[in-house]
Amino acid sequence: GLGIGRSRTKPAASTLSAMRREVAAQEEPKTPTRPSYPHITVLSLCQSEDLIRTGGILMRVRPFFWILLATSCLSALLFAIKWQAHVPAVMQVHLAQQAPASAGYTTVALHLADEQGLPIETAQVFSQATMTNMNMRTNQSSVRYMGQGNYITQLHLYMTGPWLITIQAQVDGFDTPRQTLLIDVV
Repeated sequence: GLGIGRSRTKPAASTLSAMRREVAAQEEPKTPTRPSYPHITVLSLCQSEDLIRTGGILMRVRPFFWILLATSCLSALLFAIKWQAHVPAVMQVHLAQQAPASAGYTTVALHLADEQGLPIETAQVFSQATMTNMNMRTNQSSVRYMGQGNYITQLHLYMTGPWLITIQAQVDGFDTPRQTLLIDVV
């Protein structure tokens, strides 16, 4: 009953003032309410140091998650420090003499380079020979670096017959190349 809409007559002054009071009460600015999030605790900045502001809301991050984040970061950092990428090395091996004899030393020459053909000069070369038809083995006698990625290793193959020579080179930062030669000592 405020007389709005049906009556064409002027409302009384007391009714007008009542309507104005009612409209003014409805138009009073209300304090804005924040949405209710039951899983987020809103704290003031002075109550806690581990707060994150998201969309105007401060929320507390539990210490467990800070520890989890720190552990994950440290693990990733340690993995990056410990893991070393190894680049393949190219090794070319050949006999330095035509017919190896059992009376002397057999000389094997090898050339070490990286994938781009640059010589590798700091390799540790290991060689070993095994007789294929008997249980006989000999290790290298000497290894010399000749320059420009070239190495010479000498082995004393003291019996005639088939020998399998295995040569391996170790270089920091590179894969360990390994090659074998099958030769017949006369």
